[in-house]
Amino acid sequence: MILFLRMMFFIGFRSKKQHKNISSSEFDSLVCKFVFDGLGHLLGESISIEGDLVIVKSEGSYLGIPLKHVESDGKKIIVKGLVDQQNAKRLGERWRRQEEKKEGFVYDK
Repeated sequence: MILFLRMMFFIGFRSKKQHKNISSSEFDSLVCKFVFDGLGHLLGESISIEGDLVIVKSEGSYLGIPLKHVESDGKKIIVKGLVDQQNAKRLGERWRRQEEKKEGFVYDK
């Protein structure tokens, strides 16, 4: 019974995925920039925007970080708050698998 209630709570209150339409100037300010966490540590380089995620290449893996958690000063991107590394890697790897299915994608690890 408790498991059922937890499952209903999770299904009922999970957020709907919002695809934010960004302009080309916003896209340019977020792609091909170094990405740092709030403490100034380098996470990687932003390589794409997919839906509401910034895709970051980081030490041979990919991270998917929600747009609402990043801000750009034009030269670099800073992630606001804490980054859930496991979830970010899961989202980034899901993006990578989708990109591999597209024709002409070159995966360089």
